[in-house]
Amino acid sequence: MRRHTCTIGLLVAALSLAACGSERAEPDAAADDPSGDGTDETGPRYEGSFIVLESPDHGPQLCSMVATSYPPQCGGPDIEGWDWHAVDGEETANGVTWGGYHVTGTFADGVFTLTGPAGPPQPGDDGGLGQPVTDFSPACGDPEVVDPTQGIAQWEAAVNIDGPEIVATWVSDPAGDWDGPFVGNVVVLPGSGAATRERIRQTYGGALCVVERDAPTAAELAVIQQEVMDADAVEHLGVVSTASSDNRVGAVLATVWVADGPALDYAQQRWGDRVRLEGLLQPVS
Repeated sequence: MRRHTCTIGLLVAALSLAACGSERAEPDAAADDPSGDGTDETGPRYEGSFIVLESPDHGPQLCSMVATSYPPQCGGPDIEGWDWHAVDGEETANGVTWGGYHVTGTFADGVFTLTGPAGPPQPGDDGGLGQPVTDFSPACGDPEVVDPTQGIAQWEAAVNIDGPEIVATWVSDPAGDWDGPFVGNVVVLPGSGAATRERIRQTYGGALCVVERDAPTAAELAVIQQEVMDADAVEHLGVVSTASSDNRVGAVLATVWVADGPALDYAQQRWGDRVRLEGLLQPVS
């Protein structure tokens, strides 16, 4: 058994694992899946790269969120068939053993069952987690400017945007992911643009985009974000790892362990396009 072949960052936020060195051969997917269709005799197979952690309180589990304590803390589905002697790169401290691995197996009743040997985490594998929106360009092609000397400082100090008509707000900030001038952006329900613009202009004169869009409001998405965690949702979706409102696209992004047909059907029937499910475990192609 080789230990400490790589260092894997443990993040409180969404986990992203980088590949690390190992002399162990990659698992042969064909050997686990003679049919070549991503299934075996026990059902569909899934894969992903995760931290696997075992503590005095529980056996080996997959983790999607990891606390940065030492030793780390996390929890997730139990893993059937896990053997620390069959893998490399694990660490142990205070009775806790953990490491980062790419795993393949089946998932049923909240339990992940290995169908092949675990390997090192794969490059760019984020466990199926959705990526945040990084396009913070202005909401309109020609932002309105009353006082070009005003920018982020005046926006943050003076603007208080709230109300049932608000769909989304963001800033196009050259100090962030935007290479143009600062612009404040507000999306509202149809018919609310003029009143919203007038209210903002009472305290802010810098570049501004106010656009109207028939879309779920920020308040509506906040309610749905809570609903995806309720008992009925968990019964149909399983444990919801994360749920966040993306007001710019008008939907709640919820991550579950497996986003299979029944889960997708339930989400569509209950919330329509206002919920987007993503699986932490991805089907084997």
